[in-house]
Amino acid sequence: MSDCKNCGAEIEYEAGSQSLKCPFCNTINTIQKAEDQLATTVEKIIPMSVSLDDLEKRVYGFMASGDYTPDDMLEASTILKRECLYVPAYIFYIDYQATWTASFGYDRKEPYTAYRNVTRNGHQVREAYTAYKTVTDWRPSNGVDTGVLSVSTYAGQSLHDSDLSPADLVPNAIENGSMTDFNPSFMKNVQVEAFSVTEANALTSLKAEINANIDQSVKSHGQGDHQKDWHWNAQMSHSENTVNVPICHAVFDYKGTEYHYWIDGIGSTEFRGNKLPEDDQRKQQVNLGFIPVGVAVPLLLASSYFWAFTWVGLIFASILGGYAALRRKSILDYSKKIRGALLTQMQASSINTKDLSNEEREKLARSFQRPDKPLFAKSHKDKILLPALSIVALLGVGVPSIVTHQGRLANNTSPVVSSAAQIENTSDSKVKKIKSATTSAKAEEIQNTPAAGQAQTTDKQQSTDQTITPSFNCAKASSNAEKMICSNKELADADVELAEAYKTALSNSSDKATLKQEQRNWIKNDRDTATDASAMLYAYQVRIKQLSSGS
Repeated sequence: MSDCKNCGAEIEYEAGSQSLKCPFCNTINTIQKAEDQLATTVEKIIPMSVSLDDLEKRVYGFMASGDYTPDDMLEASTILKRECLYVPAYIFYIDYQATWTASFGYDRKEPYTAYRNVTRNGHQVREAYTAYKTVTDWRPSNGVDTGVLSVSTYAGQSLHDSDLSPADLVPNAIENGSMTDFNPSFMKNVQVEAFSVTEANALTSLKAEINANIDQSVKSHGQGDHQKDWHWNAQMSHSENTVNVPICHAVFDYKGTEYHYWIDGIGSTEFRGNKLPEDDQRKQQVNLGFIPVGVAVPLLLASSYFWAFTWVGLIFASILGGYAALRRKSILDYSKKIRGALLTQMQASSINTKDLSNEEREKLARSFQRPDKPLFAKSHKDKILLPALSIVALLGVGVPSIVTHQGRLANNTSPVVSSAAQIENTSDSKVKKIKSATTSAKAEEIQNTPAAGQAQTTDKQQSTDQTITPSFNCAKASSNAEKMICSNKELADADVELAEAYKTALSNSSDKATLKQEQRNWIKNDRDTATDASAMLYAYQVRIKQLSSGS
């Protein structure tokens, strides 16, 4: 019984009603819920749309899933339990008004004077130029965000007993299911779980989710290129509904181990299930196919570091990787087709073949047949094939790298090519400079040494068996340029000649600091940047003439 808030008359309470009409003054009296007490009435329900047979088919489909699931999973498993039940939940409708403040940043380009080093007339100078930097202007802003949120949560206990978190299926079923007013007819022959969480505790558990939703909505008001310093304060009120949500559960046994499977009762694709066992033999077959790749890739990296990188080696490694990937796909697809055939057989057991046409019967019969094993899935020749492919990896990756390395060594120790050949391989922008320098150098040599060509040939023949001795200790050579000099007799002789010319020029120079800096610049920018012996020898010849002429 309850008293009318207008006239004070007694009103008879009806189970499940949230408002009562006074029969004397017709005033509507709302029954206030006690948020700190367990709910005893249900206002809404989501009808069950999954039958036990549907649940069983979903379980068999789950057994047939996975890359490494054993092929006999469907045949060797036994379903121990099937159940569909209604579980309690709360739906909260949060009406909020959030006042927010933030800072919005707007980017702009601002010019400034920067400096860079440039070379002019053989000297490095600092040059000013205009550069641009991005500057962000920050502006304070504020506003109000209003809205209504809908959040829900499971309000029972039984789903929390599972480590698969089937309670997460409840909000999904509420969001995607067709909710209607509660009707006891929906509960016929279905197990129902009672509420074990109060409304107040349920709302408290959703506090983080509610705040996250409001925060996302508030920040949707962001402007500019950047935002920071978000702060908001919300005033909230709420209403709620109690609801029964359908959940289905199955348990099956495979070789002495039980596996659980949970789905919502609305027929969505959401599920929670234990991790299925894996076929270790199939895993091993897949992994064995990657052995040649495991040989090729480290060898490609090592040979590129110690000898030389070759495209041939990369192509071999890519082909072996493609073979391993194709083999893996073939093995896994073959297993899935076997399980698919078994799944079709189990699902067809409930079909009345008398109602099928001849064409449908033939199609059904073909689906029962196990597939033929593809070529790349056949592993009976692995003991021969995989070692052979590993040898191919060694030869295809290692040999081209070694051969290329030896060829480069031979090029570094061969006689230096002529200036004319160098001119032909130089870009058009440098051809005229090289020709001019080479012509003047040759003219000066002819004037000073009439038999220069003969003397040079004689010197080469005499120095063939002599020790390479540049102006520095080759045992301490660290840079690539120094190592190149220590491996070439002509470069070593040129280095000695340059050292003598530099010593003479330094003793006769009135600005020794400038000459020393120029020599360091020449070593860094001319000698050490030479890509081969001929280019380095030419750099030495030009520098020797510069020092000898005092320019």
